[in-house]
Amino acid sequence: MSAAELLSSEGGSNGFKLALTSDGNYEGFEARTTTYDADTGTTQVEADVGIDGTLTERSQNTENGLVLVASGWSEYDGTGSVTAIHEDGSIDWQGQTVEGEAYFNQHSSGNGIDVSGQAIADYLVDERVDYDFTGLVGDAVFSEGALAFLTTYSFSDDVYRIGEGDSCTDPTDYNSFCNAVYHFIADGVSGIATSMEGVIGAGVGTGLPFNALRLYGDTETATWVELVDGGTANVYTIVTGTDTVVGVINTTWEERVVEGKTLYVVAMTEVLRAELNLRDHTDLFYTEYDGFVRVGGVAPGSQALTAAQYSFNDFAAQDVLDNFSAPGEGIALSCDYETPWDDVTGHPAVFNSYADFLLVVAACGGEDTITTADIAGTTWAYSAVFQGFAETEVIVFDADGTLIASEVTAGGTGDNLGTWSVSNNIVAVQMGSPIGYIDYWAIIDGKAITYSEEVQHGSDLVLDGTADGHIWQSGYVQQP
Repeated sequence: MSAAELLSSEGGSNGFKLALTSDGNYEGFEARTTTYDADTGTTQVEADVGIDGTLTERSQNTENGLVLVASGWSEYDGTGSVTAIHEDGSIDWQGQTVEGEAYFNQHSSGNGIDVSGQAIADYLVDERVDYDFTGLVGDAVFSEGALAFLTTYSFSDDVYRIGEGDSCTDPTDYNSFCNAVYHFIADGVSGIATSMEGVIGAGVGTGLPFNALRLYGDTETATWVELVDGGTANVYTIVTGTDTVVGVINTTWEERVVEGKTLYVVAMTEVLRAELNLRDHTDLFYTEYDGFVRVGGVAPGSQALTAAQYSFNDFAAQDVLDNFSAPGEGIALSCDYETPWDDVTGHPAVFNSYADFLLVVAACGGEDTITTADIAGTTWAYSAVFQGFAETEVIVFDADGTLIASEVTAGGTGDNLGTWSVSNNIVAVQMGSPIGYIDYWAIIDGKAITYSEEVQHGSDLVLDGTADGHIWQSGYVQQP
């Protein structure tokens, strides 16, 4: 069966990936079905979003972003349509029309392979993040008649896209889903880059980069891109929270002016793709948009590419759905449990409830006996590495129920005001006015385990069985 026959079949072409909220939070699982009616020439794309194990919300699928067209950067919703089916089984596609022009034209082809008896998780890939799909489908295998398709495709022209859209609420917060870029300057003022001016240096390719743009980071390493005058680019891997360089990969960069926009395009070599675990075929670029430097990708035109994700016939798709379970189900809530984190979005990968938190506390043998008098007038602190940066926080609990939290993070330093209380041995820390988040501490052997509910994650700030918070081993300890 060809990809064209699959698309025109009653069951259509089916794909699966992770589902994210508009704020970039991990929300569950998405099953997408694309069908083409040759009689009417219409293409239909529908998606089921799986939340807490329930596949619902069948609707036209859209996603936000910005694409570069003749008039400049313009929002697009990710939809496309078939323009031709050829006798050899190949397909011509056209992207959404943006201000009078299709933002891409694509030719694709492929044939199905029999995957019956093979592990379903081995064929589920999301090109955006590194995710183990056995957490969704376990060790289940495909049934008889299951087919998987890995298509090849090419664009007629280069396609430039950046991930912006309606999800950006605070571009100055590099941890938000805003696609703002942190600019590190060893001998200057580091922070969110607001222009392309000053991002090019004279790097020597050794030691901590003195002028570099952050690509991403996690609890172990952070990746930085240093653009050197003359066209060399150094991509650094640095131990998180230190200035220890564990790897430098050299590549090239060039300035391009496309549709009147200046782009600094970094060539992502095969060595870089392997080192950074990149699955797509785009080169990286930096550009200024709406007052901030953004990172984007350019898909090369007139070049044969292989899709990063499989599509499936209806038999294979049904196998996936029949074996689907909610992310996080079956995870043991042990004493050292922490809610899984998505380092790409900077938000929880799954959510836990306050009831889950109490189970973790119970697994630790229960919390210490704590009263209001035990907390009043004390100072507590923690230090950790988050999103590639070392950060600390010191909280002073005043006897009148107010507190001051002093933070040192990658974004700078600052003091935040809040209130606190103690009930049933649990310390509640409320921050912001109106409240932005609430932390609940269970102090065990003098060290805090924390359950957090945050408005930016969609939490309702209500202690119940709803999974809308996250558990973390914060490690706050009382200071002398």
